[in-house]
Amino acid sequence: RNRTGKPREVHNREEETMGGLRGLVLLFTLGFGLSLSNTGRMSLPTQADDLKLHPEKVAMLAKKERNESITEAIHIVDKFLAAAKLDNKTIDLVNKLINTTAAPINVTKVVNGTAKKNATGYQCGVCTALSELSPDFMLDSRMHLPPNRPTMSCERLAGVSDDGKEFEQILSEIGSNNTDCVDGFRPKAVENGFGASLASLVKPLMHAVKFQQCVYTPVMKMWSGKKCNGFECFFQSLAPAAGTTRAPHVQFTEKDAAKCEEGYRNASFCPTWWNFQREQEDPPDNATEAALSDNCLYSYSFTELGEDVLPQEFIDNGLFFTVSHILKHIMRPNKKLAKMIQKAKYSMGWPNDTTTQVLSVHVRQGDACIKSSANFKGRQCDGLAHYIPAIQLMADTYGFKYIFLATDTAAVRESTEEYPQFKWLFQKESRYSQKRSHVLKFLPIEKALRYGVLDPFEEGAAYLVDVHLMASGHAFVGKFTSNLDRVVYNLMGSKSDCLRPFISLDSGWCFDYGLPNGDGDTGDFQC
Repeated sequence: RNRTGKPREVHNREEETMGGLRGLVLLFTLGFGLSLSNTGRMSLPTQADDLKLHPEKVAMLAKKERNESITEAIHIVDKFLAAAKLDNKTIDLVNKLINTTAAPINVTKVVNGTAKKNATGYQCGVCTALSELSPDFMLDSRMHLPPNRPTMSCERLAGVSDDGKEFEQILSEIGSNNTDCVDGFRPKAVENGFGASLASLVKPLMHAVKFQQCVYTPVMKMWSGKKCNGFECFFQSLAPAAGTTRAPHVQFTEKDAAKCEEGYRNASFCPTWWNFQREQEDPPDNATEAALSDNCLYSYSFTELGEDVLPQEFIDNGLFFTVSHILKHIMRPNKKLAKMIQKAKYSMGWPNDTTTQVLSVHVRQGDACIKSSANFKGRQCDGLAHYIPAIQLMADTYGFKYIFLATDTAAVRESTEEYPQFKWLFQKESRYSQKRSHVLKFLPIEKALRYGVLDPFEEGAAYLVDVHLMASGHAFVGKFTSNLDRVVYNLMGSKSDCLRPFISLDSGWCFDYGLPNGDGDTGDFQC
């Protein structure tokens, strides 16, 4: 260990990260003609041709806005920053970059609870169309900070793209009140936390979209309320089992299991498995069942098989697009949940979405602060102060004043008083939330529900209200090791098929339910 108390390999890795990032920034500065002005701030050239500036072109374009060159530069910076660990040192470096490439602003750190100057926010916020980005752009991305210049109109942001409409039409045909669909199956959610439970339904719907099979309303027993039954307590139902043809039951033998252990994959077994899927122990109680589970997890693993797991007509849209629209369809609120969402907005004084931007922030503590579970799930227990540099960066860049804070801890809500430069929105603490905060100091959420310590409906409803409120924001700060945070950003992206600004403090975005393919700062995690 060195004098900082960190293991030498960790310290060296951090130094390599910062050194590499400084090198990339220097390379960017030299290669793309960034120059320092007398004020110490960098300025971008209007246009470059073979990396050489032509005075006549500069003169011709001087009166025009420099959106194209700035956007190109930001995309390059984004690629550099996406590979970096977003610690405080990196934040400082990002600040230096942002004040050169975004709107004319002074990016500052928090000094005595105040900021010197904020950017001007635009009416409908900033969003980068997915069609302008690589299909794999979101894979492992920790940050997206486009220039503070809107490239999509408010009218365009009010609806999805043509591809999004087509995908949603397919989902409505296989997973809504439609009696014409065929080969139906009813997936059972693998019930842990709510986010993980929802994630366990995505691969079954990827299969259904790809093979045009009918999906019945899923089974979610652990989340059933006193007066409702699981999934339909919160969401609109999917396809009705009555009047549709069911998928045939497929027998999975020990011979098939042996082939799967050797790497053989057969997705035709999966609807049968998804009817009763459950989490597998390590080592497994039933080797044949474990092999069947692995077969279906890997059959729809983008990490393992790439674009082959995507519907053929949407391969060019990428994994993020597919997962986002599936989650959007699964999570359509029923009337009761929709009313709860609107009531929560009204009670906290949520500003008008069309005139005022809101930054969504999730500070997760709860079971992330249980020492026995933190490293296993790749999570760390951090307070609001850990998020403030990223929040301030968002405010300086895009002009955010309103912050919606979703948290499961009263102490986090109370700490907002230390940052009066922001207008904080959050749900008021109730008796149930007080009880929940106490329980989650000792038990993971799934155990608290199974033991009957917490109420399934109250828990699910509170979770989903926070999710939908955060998804209605104009940018996001959180941690992508959290299922909730990835679900929020998926829903945010599915609204208009574009990427709002975001910062994840501990990992990049990923989706590969059931497999430990997430790469977080504290280790691998299931995503």
